Amino acid sequence: MRSWPCRCASPSRACYLTGNYPHTNGIHHNQIRWNQQLHTLPRTLQSAGYRTAHIGKFHLDGDDRVQPGYDYWAAQINQGSYVNPRKNINGQSVDLPVPVMDSHTCLSWADVGAWCPVPNP
Repeated sequence: MRSWPCRCASPSRACYLTGNYPHTNGIHHNQIRWNQQLHTLPRTLQSAGYRTAHIGKFHLDGDDRVQPGYDYWAAQINQGSYVNPRKNINGQSVDLPVPVMDSHTCLSWADVGAWCPVPNP
């Protein structure tokens, strides 16, 4: 069985990020701009000492701004392009010369490697 707090994409994502229903977090349909003042799970984790990252589409009203609570940010606007996607990587627009799924994998592994370097034998 699957469960969603709301049937629209942006309100569901906002619910998962904030722990609040749409009538409380203010994101009750897909065309509402994300409020960066909302308290979110990534902020809570970051303040507890965890490293946080967002890689992929943020998908909240075309908002690809770097969001509070993330140490690493690599987002595309809405669905983005599947070929040579443009990403906002830590506030800088970058065109990646690989398909979108490959870019997510490459960005994820590059970031994990930077955070958790493997010791040399």
